[in-house]
Amino acid sequence: MCPHTGAGPQPVARFRARRLLLLVWTAWGIGAAVRPPALRAQPSRFELRPVARIGDAFDPHRALTRVGGAAISGGRVYIAQPVDAQVRVFAMDGEFVRVLGGRGEGPGEFQALGAVGAHGGGMWAGDLATERITYFAADDRNPRSVRLRRYPTASPLPLLPLHVQNDGSLIATQSEPRATVLPLLRFDAEGEFVDTLLSIESSRFLERSGGVVLESEAGPARFVALPARSHVLWSFAPDGSGTLVADPAPRRPEDGSTYRLLRVGVRGDTTLSQAMPYEPVSVLPSHAAQLAEAEVAGLPPDEARELRGPIRDFFEDVLDNYEYYPPVDRLLAGGDGTIWLRRRLGAMRREWLFLDAQARPLGVVAAAPGAELRYATRRHVWFLETDELEVPYLVRYELVRRRRRRA
Repeated sequence: MCPHTGAGPQPVARFRARRLLLLVWTAWGIGAAVRPPALRAQPSRFELRPVARIGDAFDPHRALTRVGGAAISGGRVYIAQPVDAQVRVFAMDGEFVRVLGGRGEGPGEFQALGAVGAHGGGMWAGDLATERITYFAADDRNPRSVRLRRYPTASPLPLLPLHVQNDGSLIATQSEPRATVLPLLRFDAEGEFVDTLLSIESSRFLERSGGVVLESEAGPARFVALPARSHVLWSFAPDGSGTLVADPAPRRPEDGSTYRLLRVGVRGDTTLSQAMPYEPVSVLPSHAAQLAEAEVAGLPPDEARELRGPIRDFFEDVLDNYEYYPPVDRLLAGGDGTIWLRRRLGAMRREWLFLDAQARPLGVVAAAPGAELRYATRRHVWFLETDELEVPYLVRYELVRRRRRRA
């Protein structure tokens, strides 16, 4: 849990969660559908061994503010710092290299820094205010920008750059709070509109924003995330090869315990359509209180005492909509073609299942509470973590296969 940094507190409201549907312009799995992968054999379990840490509360060069996107390219780690309108560059061992950007509208500057990604040994960065993508070469010099150009039927809403694909095409979206569909729009390398890659049915604000903000007289306003979200997940491949999509709406075991995993190529073609089996996890009446206690753990006593009840009530409202938890609640496309899915094992326990490019299981690793997986391969993972003072760090771990105990 972290202090809210948005526009203002939102009241806790009762609502009925509804399923998000994926509307894809290409057919589901034409020529790509296969039988669900067998998960009867337990995948290998891995442990995390820390090897590098980026961030420092006292060193101004290494210190991180609010972390936006993160990308790895050419042996460097690029970390977006939206508050500073800068990208901080580090070596893979965590050593500081340089700072890119700054606030402005000139070459290599940003007004509202958004997503970042790898490109040609260097990197790209999107600006949400100027509707442009800026490219930095491997030597980080001579940045060039491409501005997205509006098409005749475009909405007057801002075009928000999201991604650069490996064929040079650009992905952007336009989002309105009351919109029912979130489109992923494709532009060519010069910023001219091409088509709609796919569209995702949106949801009401509470589900889309991921939670609510609660005010406390004993402390700052706090953002509280939803304990369960039945929404479509999607993630861009870091190498620009396509987009992963999962529709993990919970289903009754008698209806077939599977969810759909999809990969859409750079031109909208379906390259993977897989029915993924899972073991349903029941929502129990005691879970709301357990989750609320975990949410207030570590807060000052007065603040925890004031927020415990409202958080528990909020969680009860949300979980009342579910008989079973959604099978997965996070999706990440790995930097080497792997697929990472965070699945729920109970009220408090989660783990990351990672698959190869054909959706075959490779292994599982425990998910640390409060840590966000930002980049992953089958050998290393990068987690965004915070300390007791909520100072952010990006930590690199090596995946170490757990040894099986002899009988």
